[in-house]
Amino acid sequence: MKIVSLLLPLVISSVALAEDPAELERLRHLWEQSVAKDVDDKNKIYLKALEKLQKKFMEAKNLAAAVAVDNEIKMVRVLKPTQQRKSFLDGVWIASSVGGGGIRPIFSGKMVNYWKGRKYMSTCSIKAGIVEIKQDDGWWWKLKINPDNSDIMEGVNKGGSKVTFKRFKW
Repeated sequence: MKIVSLLLPLVISSVALAEDPAELERLRHLWEQSVAKDVDDKNKIYLKALEKLQKKFMEAKNLAAAVAVDNEIKMVRVLKPTQQRKSFLDGVWIASSVGGGGIRPIFSGKMVNYWKGRKYMSTCSIKAGIVEIKQDDGWWWKLKINPDNSDIMEGVNKGGSKVTFKRFKW
């Protein structure tokens, strides 16, 4: 039974990843290239402003604010333009914690969790650099994206356990 509950999200995820028509792929690629250039240009401006702000906080000896700005700088540098444009949480994540873990597919701001034969839906949001995943039964996760690797998130769950989410690469 455990195998079935682990494989079911993978099957659902693979159906969601069905191939699009070639014409759509071509148009999407052209659009993504255009958006990527625009985002890159805006990121350069944003990074310069962040660096100035960080310097200001360092001179004022406000270490907490300087660290927060540094985390934002790392986030902007790590994420690809297409990840910034779309939900960069989309994908299949492998969650692990002391109390267990499992496969956690996230698409369009929603996460599916199969636990003990029951399907739970969750809503994902990002507030102040923290990914909050709130499940329909009240369970939650609060995760911080690794600034050096956007495929890893670490944090805690409602039970107080440390948890790590790693994006599964196909």
